[in-house]
Amino acid sequence: HSAYERFVNLISIRRICPGRHFADTIIWLGIACFLAVFDAQPFINPETGEEEKPHVEFTSGLNSRVVPFNYHIVPRSEHHAELIKSVVVVA
Repeated sequence: HSAYERFVNLISIRRICPGRHFADTIIWLGIACFLAVFDAQPFINPETGEEEKPHVEFTSGLNSRVVPFNYHIVPRSEHHAELIKSVVVVA
């Protein structure tokens, strides 16, 4: 085998990220902490006062994602609001 073939074989080997479990855990913890103190509620139209159900759409293409929609996020209680204020760092 030539040096070029060895190089191509070396760079084409799929490698699994050694930190993937750590990244999954950090993301899971972040979402769990967020959901523990906040409620996500439907958006309330200020003109009509009625709740608007989100219309979920996705973009097309290789990088498909959810199209932005309106929602309302509030602390679950006054206790949770105080907890949030106690850990928020203001720059």
